[in-house]
Amino acid sequence: MPNELTKEADEFEGTGIKPGCLSFEFTQQARPKWAITGQSTIPETGDMYIFPAMLQHWVAPYKSKVTRVSVSGNLEIMNKQKGHI
Repeated sequence: MPNELTKEADEFEGTGIKPGCLSFEFTQQARPKWAITGQSTIPETGDMYIFPAMLQHWVAPYKSKVTRVSVSGNLEIMNKQKGHI
């Protein structure tokens, strides 16, 4: 995670998701104030996030002039006796 992007997130004064944060949404329903419907985090260099492909996720836009590299892929777990899990 570039230092400029970490600084931008730390200095963010808005009420939404901080710039460059990884956000997960648990529901598309109405968002009552008393319910947690998502979670966001500021990734750090070397972090790995594993989550179901169907979980809606996104990265908040940022203005820092830096290159951020993310790698993604799909993993399939097989059980030789039962087939796909």
